[in-house]
Amino acid sequence: MDESIIFEKDPKEIKIAEDLPRYRKEIPKLKELLASIERFGQLVPIVITKDNVLVAGGRRLAACLLGNIKVKCIYKDTASPLQMREIELEENLQREDLSPAEEAEAIADLHRIRQKLYGEAQPGRKGGWRLKDTAASIGKTPGSVVEAIKITEILKDFPELRTLPTKKAIKKAVRGAEAVVTKLAALEEAQKVLEKQQSCDICQANAVEYLKNIKDNSIDIIITDPPYGINIDEVQQQIGGKPGGQSLTGHKFSDDPEASLSLYKILAKESFRISKPTSHAWIFVCPEHFSTIRKFFVDGNWDAHIRPIIWIKRAIGQCNVPKNWPSACYEMILYCRRVDSVIIEQGKPDWIQCDPVLSDKRLHPTEKPVKLIKELLQRVAYPGQVLLDPFIGSGAVIEAGLQHNLVCKGCEIDKAIYATAVDRLSKIENEAN
Repeated sequence: MDESIIFEKDPKEIKIAEDLPRYRKEIPKLKELLASIERFGQLVPIVITKDNVLVAGGRRLAACLLGNIKVKCIYKDTASPLQMREIELEENLQREDLSPAEEAEAIADLHRIRQKLYGEAQPGRKGGWRLKDTAASIGKTPGSVVEAIKITEILKDFPELRTLPTKKAIKKAVRGAEAVVTKLAALEEAQKVLEKQQSCDICQANAVEYLKNIKDNSIDIIITDPPYGINIDEVQQQIGGKPGGQSLTGHKFSDDPEASLSLYKILAKESFRISKPTSHAWIFVCPEHFSTIRKFFVDGNWDAHIRPIIWIKRAIGQCNVPKNWPSACYEMILYCRRVDSVIIEQGKPDWIQCDPVLSDKRLHPTEKPVKLIKELLQRVAYPGQVLLDPFIGSGAVIEAGLQHNLVCKGCEIDKAIYATAVDRLSKIENEAN
């Protein structure tokens, strides 16, 4: 910093403009800031006009007034761009209208700028700008500065987190994002564990291409949960309690209606080719498209049950507009069979009651409970048969199949979600061996 343009003044000589929007009479942690100035000096000057009117630096001016010490000043027209950016960031951080993401980025940016201006602190050496210096200058704790830097780094890879409304929400999303990054890093090793298991054969692939490469007449059971095609990625209540946004799991996926219905149509055709005459299929669907999807499977030569299987999730449902509509407490499953198939557990009702996976336990935004999948398998599957799920998501269907002693096959198109599934299933295999 060019010290020739910085000078000291009696803080009582500085005038506060009545219309200065950033000046606040109740300034947080003023004594802490004064202690920092007395110990290390006032590293950042306040900005004033040639008429001694304050432009920026209200907290520093207030601290100097409190301590009856001279305040370092700089005229607005002589400040360098980097100095003005530094001061602007500090002033913005005193405002109350920053979003959590904006606040985190401002804190991280301010810390980096001050390291450039005053040098980066090094272990065992005096001088340099430290985390605690940034914290003291804006009335924060050193831990909050560390957290802000961490959040800012995550935002580079997950920019959708910027829309989250609270610090608590962004912290949850960061944990989900970090979990995804960790699983991606460990993907190769976890995949090696699965490759040793003859009972589990999954891969990262496009479901359409994957289905085309499966041999005819080779699958006994199909259980799968494709994207519903109801734009759930836009309307589902997620972190912060508002529709859309970032899932706690760190995963997002496309749920476009046209694309999803196209997947169901291809699934109906290819699944009949690869299934055996004794095969069964359970296909998760939404009420909006049940009739359309059932027709796909009927046209694909499956014997598709006219009534949906109802999964009752809870006594208390969810609804984004409760004043207009009842809460949703169930989902639908389409049951299909081949001509020679026989239900093992006969007489079971066309509804199943099973609690959903708790939101903070989900590995995927639309994850189905393993207990529910096991109930479906017990109705139709014998140990040793081949189970297929071409939309494995976080791997719940595969996990249930392994517990039922089935040979499990499947794929997932998204690498991050696939990494989550591999991590989950490799741990199950490790526990079993």
